[in-house]
Amino acid sequence: MSFVIQLSDGRVIIPGDGSSWTEHEAQEFLAELRRQAEEDDGGDDLIDVFDFVIEDYSRALSDAAIIRDPRH
Repeated sequence: MSFVIQLSDGRVIIPGDGSSWTEHEAQEFLAELRRQAEEDDGGDDLIDVFDFVIEDYSRALSDAAIIRDPRH
């Protein structure tokens, strides 16, 4: 079974190469994004995922959830 990260606004984050995550991998990636969002300078993964800098990564990720991948 594969999983993705769904943000509170409905956008879905999938692995950059189009592959799939296990639930644990998705949880780890979300935890890393949240950790980077707490840093003053953001982080490379945040910019890679969102493709632009947003004002408040923490807020964008706060209600994110791990859901089953709708592509499968």
